[in-house]
Amino acid sequence: MAERFGRRPFFGLMWVRSLITLGVTYLAAHIFAEVLLLLSLLGFFTNSPFSDFPIFSPDLRPTRFRATGAGFCFNANDRLVSAVPLAIEANGLSILLS
Repeated sequence: MAERFGRRPFFGLMWVRSLITLGVTYLAAHIFAEVLLLLSLLGFFTNSPFSDFPIFSPDLRPTRFRATGAGFCFNANDRLVSAVPLAIEANGLSILLS
């Protein structure tokens, strides 16, 4: 679909679809079975825009920046997440979490 209609309109459509699914999940679910069903759809539709970044991003940036951006995106979360236990311990919140 992205090749047929263009990447930008399809990218926007995926974001709109994820926001609609988010609203439906939190407003329409009344019982636990509905929540489980809608959360699986929510996970699929909210992750779909991010799967298009490797396809959409090369059109926006020159070649020399792509490798740096990809390396940052794949490795930055490890650095950020590794600081969370240290911050929790430093603030004395470990008692609250156990």
